[in-house]
Amino acid sequence: MERCCDTSGLSPAVAEGRVLIVHTSTEVH
Repeated sequence: MERCCDTSGLSPAVAEGRVLIVHTSTEVH
Protein backbone atom coordinates (compact mmCIF):
# COMPACT_ATOMS: atom_id res chain seq x y z
CA MET A 1 0.00 0.00 0.00
CA GLU A 2 1.61 3.26 -1.11
CA ARG A 3 1.07 6.15 1.29
CA CYS A 4 0.64 9.16 -1.00
CA CYS A 5 -1.84 11.93 -1.56
CA ASP A 6 -5.15 11.04 -3.24
CA THR A 7 -4.11 13.03 -6.32
CA SER A 8 -0.81 11.10 -6.52
CA GLY A 9 -2.75 7.83 -6.37
CA LEU A 10 -5.18 9.00 -9.05
CA SER A 11 -2.46 10.21 -11.43
CA PRO A 12 -0.86 6.74 -11.88
CA ALA A 13 -4.30 5.15 -12.17
CA VAL A 14 -5.28 7.51 -14.99
CA ALA A 15 -1.89 6.97 -16.66
CA GLU A 16 -2.35 3.19 -16.53
CA GLY A 17 -5.86 3.53 -17.96
CA ARG A 18 -4.58 5.64 -20.84
CA VAL A 19 -1.73 3.19 -21.45
CA LEU A 20 -4.19 0.29 -21.62
CA ILE A 21 -6.37 2.23 -24.06
CA VAL A 22 -3.31 3.04 -26.21
CA HIS A 23 -2.20 -0.60 -26.24
CA THR A 24 -5.69 -1.82 -27.18
CA SER A 25 -6.05 0.82 -29.91
CA THR A 26 -2.61 -0.02 -31.36
CA GLU A 27 -3.46 -3.74 -31.33
CA VAL A 28 -6.77 -3.11 -33.11
CA HIS A 29 -5.24 -0.89 -35.80
